Amino acid sequence: MVRLALRRLSSIPLGAGRTLAAALLTTLAVGSLLAPSWLLSVGSRRAAACLAEVEAPRGPSLPDCNQQQRWFSVPSHVPWTRQAATYASEELQVRQALASYTDAAVGHPDRASLDHASGALQNAERLVLEGSQRLRFEDFGPPAPLPRLGREASLLGDRRTLLQLSDAWGDWYVRLHALRAALMEADLPRAQTLAARYAEFDPRDEDLRVTVAATLCLGDDARRGMEMLTLTQDDRASRRYAGMSRSWGDVRVLLIACAARAGLEPPPRPTRIDAGDEDLVDVRAVQSWRLAFARNDRAGLHRVAAWAQELLLSSDRPPESRAGLLVTVLTEANDLDPATLVALVQPRTEIHDTRLAPGLQLALPSFRAPGLRRPVVPGQHLVAAAARMATLAMSPELGNDDRQLLLDAAGALAFEAAREFALAGNPTAALDVLDRHERTIDTTALALARSSVWYLAGDPQRALEALASIARPPDLSGTHRIAHAAVTLQRAELLALLGRRDEAGRAAVEADEIIAGGLAPGLEARARWTRLALSRRANTAPLPPGMAPVLPHPSDGAHLFPWPWVGFADPDAPWTRPEQPALRTALERWAATRSAPPPERRALRFAALRRRGDAPPALWAYLILGGELLAEGEGDVETWLDALMALDARRFTFRELALSRAGAARWRGDTEHAATWQRRYETLRALIADPERAEIARFLGF
Repeated sequence: MVRLALRRLSSIPLGAGRTLAAALLTTLAVGSLLAPSWLLSVGSRRAAACLAEVEAPRGPSLPDCNQQQRWFSVPSHVPWTRQAATYASEELQVRQALASYTDAAVGHPDRASLDHASGALQNAERLVLEGSQRLRFEDFGPPAPLPRLGREASLLGDRRTLLQLSDAWGDWYVRLHALRAALMEADLPRAQTLAARYAEFDPRDEDLRVTVAATLCLGDDARRGMEMLTLTQDDRASRRYAGMSRSWGDVRVLLIACAARAGLEPPPRPTRIDAGDEDLVDVRAVQSWRLAFARNDRAGLHRVAAWAQELLLSSDRPPESRAGLLVTVLTEANDLDPATLVALVQPRTEIHDTRLAPGLQLALPSFRAPGLRRPVVPGQHLVAAAARMATLAMSPELGNDDRQLLLDAAGALAFEAAREFALAGNPTAALDVLDRHERTIDTTALALARSSVWYLAGDPQRALEALASIARPPDLSGTHRIAHAAVTLQRAELLALLGRRDEAGRAAVEADEIIAGGLAPGLEARARWTRLALSRRANTAPLPPGMAPVLPHPSDGAHLFPWPWVGFADPDAPWTRPEQPALRTALERWAATRSAPPPERRALRFAALRRRGDAPPALWAYLILGGELLAEGEGDVETWLDALMALDARRFTFRELALSRAGAARWRGDTEHAATWQRRYETLRALIADPERAEIARFLGF
């Protein structure tokens, strides 16, 4: 054979042989030059396609995209493709580590897998820092930043990682999330240990600095907390950054509360105020009154009462501060005449005041928004103010309209007192104040308020019994319709907490049918979410007539964003208008998730992760629906809900989150986690019930 080949080659003319050899050499040279680039191109396309499968409908196993590393082996050893191939290999490792960590919280949620993936993510971060040192990756998918475990743990609600590695975090926002993780778990000693540790670094970021100081003030190191708050107060008052300033009224409130806990005089206000404003005037007025009352400072009480009267007649006063300011006036102004009181109670239309009355909104078991938006008034002072208001309402010099105005305001103050007592874990005192005013309060609103007291106290059975006397009214128009819908809706939620699923589902459907029509958009939205949440196990219709479960087809790429943005964070947003389709579309698509096969449901969890920040006010129902995106055997529901709520958590208080998580766990039969969240709720409730800690705890989000 060899001889035959040699003879054939020898038969080729010399010139033609040289041409063939040259062609072969040229082909080999061109191939050696282009092959690495071709391998790099093929590997890049396959890596991008593999990574795209992570959030697409797929099986339970995470795609192992690191197998595509073989395409980058040869190019990384050739000078002209070495850098590109090395960067591609690095990005693939980074994105695979990030996908593994996210999948352990979303795709197949598992606590042990999440812990293991966190180590791989740290290794990926070190790989980049020791390699290209890039801050951004954008070749194999949507742009992604340098993977940092602290940031990713914050985004996925991984509280264990945030707390276990709390000393390792250098970024201020991760330290802030670590503090919030300890507070969310109602672990105040750990939060104070963290705050003391972070205070050693004298943090300069204002949000972290104020949170650290407030946490120290909750404990035994109020003096150090005061030092940090004083610096922030003076800085905000005197300096602008990039032409912008921040108000410092909240810092002043914290500073005064911290000084009161330490038994010290608060530092004076800044002498130079060239930047931020001293806002929260109403909160500071009521705080000054409460502290003066505690030390029996008669001159101080008289001064604050006069200040409160000015605020009540001012157009700059927030509408929600009226009740707290009225308490200061009613408690101190002994010579207050009924006509003056009428002027103080009268709603001011230019700031959108509504009539102060014991309506359904006050009777429902809702929590205040986190932060220092409202004055802090203990229940006993609200009780005294309500009693005096009712007495002055009986003055013979008042007409019927003015008398009813004051009686309604007295009932509203009684409701506020009952709410404060209930949130403090004192249902006996809450029910007592309601009983004192039962003759001047609507029967339905009174029953609903009594039910809410027991609900907040953690006794759904008594809460349900409090509604037993309320029957369906013969006239379901106007306010009667709204009232009966509210009672029926609360009955549905309580039946669900008691495990009476069929009754709960029927009651939820009834409430939705009663309130339909846009008469009370907020209550109607809550009824729709509750009906949808309770329908699965109660075998009732999940949606009202005219609505149908539907999801966009995955082939359209809609699995990435199947839900519209409704805008629940803003109560005045268009979703409150019946003609807006976003809420309807969201409900229809949530209903369709129940019939989705496991691969598509997994993709929908990733979609829900990308659409976070839009949780509805009906938080308990939303957590039930979110938990149903994970079927039995597909992973740990609690780990998944941590990720789902990681961004929305700042919109709700810790107490509301804990109570809602407890209710959702109880609904799915998870008694262990239900008890854990209930204990956290009770611990948080005890902390905020302490008057000395009230403003501090509210600022921190309790």
